[in-house]
Amino acid sequence: MHAPKYPLKFTPIYKERIWGGDMHRAGLGAPVSPQARIGESWEISDRPEENTVVANGPLAGMSLRALVEKFPASILGAQGKPEQRFPLLIKFIGASDKLSLQVHPRDEYAQHHHPGELGKTEMWYILENQLNAELLIGFKKPQTLAELKVAIMENRFEQLINAATVKPDDAFFLPAGRVHGIGAGVLLAEIQENSDVTYRVYDYGRKDDKGNPRALHVEQALEVMDLCDTSDGRIPAGGREDQGNVIRPLVVDSHFNSEHVAYHTPAEGKVHAGFQIAIVTKGEGRLAYAEGYETLKRGSVVLLPAGFKNWKVIPGAQELGILWAWISGH
Repeated sequence: MHAPKYPLKFTPIYKERIWGGDMHRAGLGAPVSPQARIGESWEISDRPEENTVVANGPLAGMSLRALVEKFPASILGAQGKPEQRFPLLIKFIGASDKLSLQVHPRDEYAQHHHPGELGKTEMWYILENQLNAELLIGFKKPQTLAELKVAIMENRFEQLINAATVKPDDAFFLPAGRVHGIGAGVLLAEIQENSDVTYRVYDYGRKDDKGNPRALHVEQALEVMDLCDTSDGRIPAGGREDQGNVIRPLVVDSHFNSEHVAYHTPAEGKVHAGFQIAIVTKGEGRLAYAEGYETLKRGSVVLLPAGFKNWKVIPGAQELGILWAWISGH
Protein backbone atom coordinates (compact mmCIF):
# COMPACT_ATOMS: atom_id res chain seq x y z
CA MET A 1 0.00 0.00 0.00
CA HIS A 2 1.49 3.30 -1.09
CA ALA A 3 1.17 6.73 0.52
CA PRO A 4 -1.59 8.88 -0.99
CA LYS A 5 -0.51 10.88 -4.04
CA TYR A 6 -3.96 11.98 -5.12
CA PRO A 7 -6.85 14.18 -3.88
CA LEU A 8 -8.83 12.28 -1.23
CA LYS A 9 -12.60 12.38 -1.00
CA PHE A 10 -14.46 10.96 2.00
CA THR A 11 -17.94 9.57 2.59
CA PRO A 12 -19.82 12.13 4.73
CA ILE A 13 -21.36 11.17 8.06
CA TYR A 14 -24.88 12.60 8.30
CA LYS A 15 -26.23 13.64 11.68
CA GLU A 16 -29.89 14.11 12.53
CA ARG A 17 -30.49 17.03 14.86
CA ILE A 18 -33.54 18.46 16.61
CA TRP A 19 -33.00 21.68 14.63
CA GLY A 20 -32.17 19.90 11.34
CA GLY A 21 -34.23 19.54 8.18
CA ASP A 22 -33.89 19.12 4.42
CA MET A 23 -31.21 21.69 3.56
CA HIS A 24 -28.44 19.15 2.94
CA ARG A 25 -30.53 17.30 0.39
CA ALA A 26 -32.05 20.39 -1.23
CA GLY A 27 -28.94 22.58 -1.18
CA LEU A 28 -26.07 20.10 -1.54
CA GLY A 29 -27.68 17.12 -3.23
CA ALA A 30 -26.97 14.89 -0.23
CA PRO A 31 -28.29 11.32 -0.67
CA VAL A 32 -30.63 11.45 2.34
CA SER A 33 -34.36 11.11 2.82
CA PRO A 34 -36.43 14.32 2.58
CA GLN A 35 -37.99 13.27 5.90
CA ALA A 36 -34.63 13.01 7.70
CA ARG A 37 -33.88 15.94 9.99
CA ILE A 38 -30.26 16.28 8.93
CA GLY A 39 -28.50 19.07 10.79
CA GLU A 40 -24.83 18.32 10.10
CA SER A 41 -22.65 16.35 7.75
CA TRP A 42 -19.16 15.58 9.01
CA GLU A 43 -17.12 15.70 5.82
CA ILE A 44 -13.61 15.19 7.17
CA SER A 45 -13.47 13.80 10.69
CA ASP A 46 -10.87 12.02 12.80
CA ARG A 47 -12.92 11.57 15.96
CA PRO A 48 -12.99 8.50 18.21
CA GLU A 49 -16.76 8.25 17.70
CA GLU A 50 -16.91 9.34 14.04
CA ASN A 51 -14.19 8.64 11.48
CA THR A 52 -14.72 9.45 7.83
CA VAL A 53 -13.67 6.86 5.25
CA VAL A 54 -11.95 7.45 1.90
CA ALA A 55 -14.44 7.18 -0.96
CA ASN A 56 -12.12 7.29 -4.00
CA GLY A 57 -8.95 5.83 -5.46
CA PRO A 58 -6.62 3.06 -4.25
CA LEU A 59 -7.16 3.90 -0.57
CA ALA A 60 -10.98 3.71 -0.72
CA GLY A 61 -12.38 2.17 2.45
CA MET A 62 -9.55 3.38 4.67
CA SER A 63 -10.47 5.67 7.56
CA LEU A 64 -8.82 9.02 8.13
CA ARG A 65 -7.47 7.71 11.45
CA ALA A 66 -5.85 4.75 9.70
CA LEU A 67 -4.40 7.08 7.03
CA VAL A 68 -2.74 9.30 9.64
CA GLU A 69 -1.40 6.28 11.54
CA LYS A 70 0.07 4.67 8.43
CA PHE A 71 1.18 7.77 6.48
CA PRO A 72 1.58 10.62 9.01
CA ALA A 73 4.15 12.61 7.00
CA SER A 74 2.21 12.19 3.75
CA ILE A 75 -1.04 13.43 5.30
CA LEU A 76 0.09 15.99 7.87
CA GLY A 77 3.57 17.02 6.69
CA ALA A 78 7.12 16.22 7.73
CA GLN A 79 6.42 16.74 11.44
CA GLY A 80 3.36 14.49 11.45
CA LYS A 81 3.21 11.62 13.96
CA PRO A 82 1.06 8.47 13.81
CA GLU A 83 -0.65 9.22 17.12
CA GLN A 84 -1.49 12.78 16.11
CA ARG A 85 -5.17 13.47 15.57
CA PHE A 86 -6.04 15.19 12.30
CA PRO A 87 -6.29 18.80 13.50
CA LEU A 88 -9.44 20.01 11.70
CA LEU A 89 -13.05 18.92 11.50
CA ILE A 90 -14.97 19.98 8.37
CA LYS A 91 -18.78 20.14 8.35
CA PHE A 92 -21.78 21.42 6.49
CA ILE A 93 -24.55 22.66 8.79
CA GLY A 94 -28.14 23.06 7.66
CA ALA A 95 -30.32 24.75 10.28
CA SER A 96 -34.07 24.61 9.72
CA ASP A 97 -34.59 25.85 13.28
CA LYS A 98 -32.41 27.87 15.64
CA LEU A 99 -29.42 26.19 17.24
CA SER A 100 -28.76 26.73 20.93
CA LEU A 101 -26.77 29.75 22.02
CA GLN A 102 -23.43 28.28 22.98
CA VAL A 103 -19.74 28.82 23.51
CA HIS A 104 -16.60 26.72 23.16
CA PRO A 105 -13.56 26.71 25.48
CA ARG A 106 -9.98 27.52 24.60
CA ASP A 107 -7.47 24.70 24.28
CA GLU A 108 -6.04 24.99 27.80
CA TYR A 109 -9.46 24.83 29.48
CA ALA A 110 -10.58 21.91 27.32
CA GLN A 111 -7.40 19.94 27.95
CA HIS A 112 -7.77 20.43 31.70
CA HIS A 113 -11.48 19.63 31.96
CA HIS A 114 -11.81 17.18 29.05
CA PRO A 115 -8.51 15.24 28.86
CA GLY A 116 -7.53 14.47 25.30
CA GLU A 117 -9.77 17.19 23.85
CA LEU A 118 -8.99 20.55 22.28
CA GLY A 119 -10.93 23.77 22.50
CA LYS A 120 -12.82 24.96 19.48
CA THR A 121 -12.05 27.94 17.28
CA GLU A 122 -14.09 27.87 14.10
CA MET A 123 -15.36 29.80 11.09
CA TRP A 124 -18.57 29.78 9.06
CA TYR A 125 -19.04 30.40 5.33
CA ILE A 126 -22.63 30.97 4.20
CA LEU A 127 -23.82 28.91 1.23
CA GLU A 128 -27.47 29.88 1.21
CA ASN A 129 -30.13 31.29 3.47
CA GLN A 130 -33.80 31.97 3.74
CA LEU A 131 -35.07 35.55 3.77
CA ASN A 132 -34.06 37.47 6.93
CA ALA A 133 -32.03 34.55 8.31
CA GLU A 134 -29.62 35.57 11.06
CA LEU A 135 -26.63 34.46 13.04
CA LEU A 136 -26.33 35.42 16.70
CA ILE A 137 -22.72 36.26 17.57
CA GLY A 138 -21.07 38.31 20.32
CA PHE A 139 -22.62 40.63 22.88
CA LYS A 140 -24.32 43.92 22.02
CA LYS A 141 -22.33 45.47 24.87
CA PRO A 142 -19.84 44.19 27.47
CA GLN A 143 -21.49 42.14 30.19
CA THR A 144 -20.87 41.22 33.81
CA LEU A 145 -21.34 37.76 35.27
CA ALA A 146 -24.16 39.06 37.43
CA GLU A 147 -26.00 40.52 34.43
CA LEU A 148 -25.64 37.30 32.47
CA LYS A 149 -26.89 35.10 35.30
CA VAL A 150 -30.03 37.23 35.68
CA ALA A 151 -30.63 37.25 31.90
CA ILE A 152 -30.31 33.46 31.77
CA MET A 153 -32.69 33.00 34.71
CA GLU A 154 -35.22 35.34 33.08
CA ASN A 155 -34.94 33.60 29.68
CA ARG A 156 -33.78 36.75 27.90
CA PHE A 157 -30.17 35.79 27.20
CA GLU A 158 -30.84 35.95 23.45
CA GLN A 159 -31.67 39.67 23.74
CA LEU A 160 -28.05 40.40 24.74
CA ILE A 161 -26.54 38.95 21.53
CA ASN A 162 -25.81 40.68 18.21
CA ALA A 163 -28.04 39.56 15.35
CA ALA A 164 -26.17 39.47 12.03
CA THR A 165 -28.25 39.08 8.87
CA VAL A 166 -26.59 36.87 6.28
CA LYS A 167 -26.34 36.28 2.56
CA PRO A 168 -24.35 33.78 0.47
CA ASP A 169 -20.55 34.25 0.65
CA ASP A 170 -20.68 36.01 4.01
CA ALA A 171 -17.99 34.65 6.33
CA PHE A 172 -17.69 34.75 10.13
CA PHE A 173 -14.83 33.99 12.54
CA LEU A 174 -15.60 32.47 15.93
CA PRO A 175 -12.59 32.23 18.23
CA ALA A 176 -13.03 30.11 21.35
CA GLY A 177 -14.89 32.12 24.00
CA ARG A 178 -17.18 34.00 21.58
CA VAL A 179 -20.86 33.29 22.24
CA HIS A 180 -22.79 32.30 19.12
CA GLY A 181 -25.77 30.56 17.55
CA ILE A 182 -27.09 29.82 14.07
CA GLY A 183 -30.56 31.05 13.19
CA ALA A 184 -33.22 29.18 11.24
CA GLY A 185 -32.85 28.91 7.47
CA VAL A 186 -29.05 28.87 7.08
CA LEU A 187 -26.83 26.44 5.17
CA LEU A 188 -23.13 26.93 5.84
CA ALA A 189 -19.70 25.33 5.68
CA GLU A 190 -17.77 25.10 8.94
CA ILE A 191 -14.02 24.82 9.47
CA GLN A 192 -13.13 24.09 13.08
CA GLU A 193 -10.57 22.65 15.40
CA ASN A 194 -10.99 18.92 15.86
CA SER A 195 -13.13 19.16 18.98
CA ASP A 196 -16.68 18.38 20.02
CA VAL A 197 -16.74 20.37 23.27
CA THR A 198 -19.79 22.65 23.31
CA TYR A 199 -21.37 24.44 26.27
CA ARG A 200 -25.02 25.33 25.75
CA VAL A 201 -26.17 28.48 27.50
CA TYR A 202 -29.72 28.86 26.19
CA ASP A 203 -31.86 26.44 24.15
CA TYR A 204 -35.30 28.03 23.79
CA GLY A 205 -36.82 25.51 26.23
CA ARG A 206 -36.51 22.60 23.79
CA LYS A 207 -36.85 18.98 24.81
CA ASP A 208 -35.04 15.92 23.47
CA ASP A 209 -36.69 12.91 21.81
CA LYS A 210 -37.63 11.51 25.23
CA GLY A 211 -39.35 14.71 26.33
CA ASN A 212 -36.60 15.83 28.67
CA PRO A 213 -35.17 19.36 28.60
CA ARG A 214 -31.90 19.39 26.67
CA ALA A 215 -28.85 19.70 28.88
CA LEU A 216 -27.41 23.15 29.49
CA HIS A 217 -23.85 23.86 30.63
CA VAL A 218 -24.26 27.33 32.11
CA GLU A 219 -21.55 27.11 34.75
CA GLN A 220 -18.86 25.98 32.29
CA ALA A 221 -20.07 28.45 29.67
CA LEU A 222 -19.74 31.39 32.03
CA GLU A 223 -16.20 30.30 32.91
CA VAL A 224 -15.00 30.33 29.30
CA MET A 225 -17.14 33.08 27.73
CA ASP A 226 -15.49 36.36 26.74
CA LEU A 227 -17.83 38.83 28.45
CA CYS A 228 -16.32 41.83 26.65
CA ASP A 229 -16.49 40.38 23.13
CA THR A 230 -18.85 42.62 21.16
CA SER A 231 -17.81 41.51 17.66
CA ASP A 232 -20.37 39.84 15.42
CA GLY A 233 -17.47 37.95 13.83
CA ARG A 234 -18.12 39.14 10.29
CA ILE A 235 -15.07 38.95 8.02
CA PRO A 236 -14.82 41.90 5.60
CA ALA A 237 -15.85 41.33 2.00
CA GLY A 238 -13.49 42.04 -0.89
CA GLY A 239 -10.47 40.34 -2.35
CA ARG A 240 -7.78 40.75 -4.97
CA GLU A 241 -7.90 39.72 -8.58
CA ASP A 242 -5.30 37.31 -9.89
CA GLN A 243 -5.46 36.38 -13.59
CA GLY A 244 -9.23 36.64 -13.66
CA ASN A 245 -9.83 34.89 -10.33
CA VAL A 246 -10.76 36.61 -7.05
CA ILE A 247 -8.82 35.59 -3.94
CA ARG A 248 -10.37 36.61 -0.62
CA PRO A 249 -8.26 36.11 2.52
CA LEU A 250 -10.44 35.06 5.46
CA VAL A 251 -8.71 33.70 8.56
CA VAL A 252 -5.09 33.76 9.68
CA ASP A 253 -4.96 32.04 13.04
CA SER A 254 -2.75 29.64 14.95
CA HIS A 255 -5.43 26.95 14.57
CA PHE A 256 -6.03 27.27 10.82
CA ASN A 257 -5.84 29.59 7.84
CA SER A 258 -8.51 29.99 5.20
CA GLU A 259 -9.28 31.86 2.02
CA HIS A 260 -11.99 31.75 -0.61
CA VAL A 261 -11.19 31.74 -4.32
CA ALA A 262 -13.75 32.50 -7.02
CA TYR A 263 -12.31 30.77 -10.11
CA HIS A 264 -13.21 32.07 -13.56
CA THR A 265 -10.10 30.81 -15.35
CA PRO A 266 -7.83 27.76 -14.79
CA ALA A 267 -5.26 28.30 -12.03
CA GLU A 268 -2.17 26.42 -10.88
CA GLY A 269 -2.53 25.04 -7.38
CA LYS A 270 -0.51 26.26 -4.44
CA VAL A 271 1.83 23.76 -2.80
CA HIS A 272 1.83 23.56 1.00
CA ALA A 273 4.24 21.59 3.15
CA GLY A 274 1.20 20.24 4.99
CA PHE A 275 -2.29 19.23 3.89
CA GLN A 276 -4.90 21.55 2.45
CA ILE A 277 -8.66 21.15 2.16
CA ALA A 278 -10.93 22.35 -0.65
CA ILE A 279 -14.62 22.94 0.16
CA VAL A 280 -16.65 23.74 -2.97
CA THR A 281 -19.15 26.52 -2.26
CA LYS A 282 -20.44 27.23 -5.76
CA GLY A 283 -20.43 25.92 -9.33
CA GLU A 284 -18.54 22.95 -10.71
CA GLY A 285 -15.23 22.10 -12.34
CA ARG A 286 -12.21 19.84 -11.98
CA LEU A 287 -9.12 19.48 -9.88
CA ALA A 288 -6.62 18.08 -12.42
CA TYR A 289 -3.30 16.43 -11.58
CA ALA A 290 -0.75 14.22 -13.35
CA GLU A 291 -2.68 10.95 -13.02
CA GLY A 292 -6.15 12.30 -13.74
CA TYR A 293 -8.72 14.59 -12.16
CA GLU A 294 -11.39 14.83 -9.49
CA THR A 295 -14.78 16.30 -10.30
CA LEU A 296 -15.73 19.30 -8.19
CA LYS A 297 -19.27 20.47 -7.54
CA ARG A 298 -21.00 22.40 -4.79
CA GLY A 299 -20.71 20.35 -1.62
CA SER A 300 -17.54 18.51 -2.67
CA VAL A 301 -14.82 18.35 -0.02
CA VAL A 302 -11.32 17.24 -1.01
CA LEU A 303 -8.21 16.65 1.11
CA LEU A 304 -4.91 17.26 -0.68
CA PRO A 305 -2.05 15.37 1.00
CA ALA A 306 0.99 17.24 2.30
CA GLY A 307 3.23 18.60 -0.42
CA PHE A 308 0.77 17.77 -3.23
CA LYS A 309 2.27 19.22 -6.43
CA ASN A 310 1.54 19.87 -10.09
CA TRP A 311 -2.19 20.31 -9.94
CA LYS A 312 -4.64 22.93 -11.15
CA VAL A 313 -8.21 24.03 -10.69
CA ILE A 314 -10.28 24.18 -13.88
CA PRO A 315 -13.67 25.88 -13.50
CA GLY A 316 -16.70 24.95 -15.60
CA ALA A 317 -18.74 27.44 -17.59
CA GLN A 318 -19.78 29.33 -14.46
CA GLU A 319 -17.83 30.61 -11.48
CA LEU A 320 -16.33 27.89 -9.28
CA GLY A 321 -16.06 28.87 -5.61
CA ILE A 322 -13.66 27.05 -3.30
CA LEU A 323 -13.11 27.64 0.41
CA TRP A 324 -9.55 26.57 1.25
CA ALA A 325 -8.23 25.59 4.69
CA TRP A 326 -4.72 24.74 5.87
CA ILE A 327 -2.56 24.95 8.97
CA SER A 328 0.08 27.63 9.56
CA GLY A 329 3.63 26.40 9.06
CA HIS A 330 2.45 23.39 7.07
